[in-house]
Amino acid sequence: MAKRLILKQLYDPAKAGQPCSVDLVLVHGLNGDPIQTWSSQEGAKGWPQTLLPEIQPQTRVLSFGYNADIYRSNSAAGIRDNARAMLSQLRALRRGPQATKRPIVFFAHCLGGLIVKQAMAFANSEREHKEVALATKTIIFLGTPHFGGDKERWKFLAAPFGFFADSKNGKVSPLVNAMTKGAPDISEIEEDFRHHARKYRISNNYETDICDGTDRLIVDQTSAMMGIEDELEAMGGNHRTMCQFEDPDHPDFMRICQLIRDAYVDEAPSEAVAPVPRPARTEAPAKKPGEGVVRPEGRPAVPPADVQVMARPAAAGRASAPDRDARQDPEWGRRLPGR
Repeated sequence: MAKRLILKQLYDPAKAGQPCSVDLVLVHGLNGDPIQTWSSQEGAKGWPQTLLPEIQPQTRVLSFGYNADIYRSNSAAGIRDNARAMLSQLRALRRGPQATKRPIVFFAHCLGGLIVKQAMAFANSEREHKEVALATKTIIFLGTPHFGGDKERWKFLAAPFGFFADSKNGKVSPLVNAMTKGAPDISEIEEDFRHHARKYRISNNYETDICDGTDRLIVDQTSAMMGIEDELEAMGGNHRTMCQFEDPDHPDFMRICQLIRDAYVDEAPSEAVAPVPRPARTEAPAKKPGEGVVRPEGRPAVPPADVQVMARPAAAGRASAPDRDARQDPEWGRRLPGR
């Protein structure tokens, strides 16, 4: 676990010879760690350092670490202190006229979501952090209890370290108290953030599985709702594993990748996303039905007369995710329907 406040760079596109199109800022939750939270294996690198750079090499990955130990934390820093520290360090890593305009996507788990909400409330009301507020495009919440939760549920997250509770007389970190339903901190954060929430694309995700040793979800669907127009999705896994991805073709991971890409593809062309030159338009003779369409070898250009060609119905909801090779195309996302 992080013993001090630090914003670590987990992946730098420049070192891989790539332009930097977007900053992805990860914020872990209770009992979390800026590196291990995102990995399913102790001591191993997680998806931000392995899977994501292969699929989206233009995404710079930053991870904010703070003392989130439920029992052993001696830090008096609360949600507001951590939020200010994250903003200050983020500004320091985004110097220069182009860097300050680079889109930001926050990916926050559990308590990390409350820190991000407080940070955005500060950024929108304080001049020194205004550039962060303007650059932020998307906020992805995973298992964030927007209106607080049951204190006893949070203790399950420290189950592997439960013996420390006895040595501390059962006392928990002030962060746990701040996340309890009805706590003044969480109510004020929600009220402050609500005024700015519509400026961003919000994706709320709730866990589907129960953690070992519990009989209910840590943050259920109702707790993960903000009560505004936002995206609410089920994220496979329990409260600990919902933010860990191992398969690049898993629908949950592909959806997160699309949210990250949308943040900069939707923007006007910048130094990192250059417009694609279009060939000059020329008049062409009218084509017969089926002519000029690329088909697998051996398929007829025009269907037999006794075969009816049915129009494909419009897809409802989100477009189907492209395959992995398509995602590696630098222009993937530009050609999605409706874009």
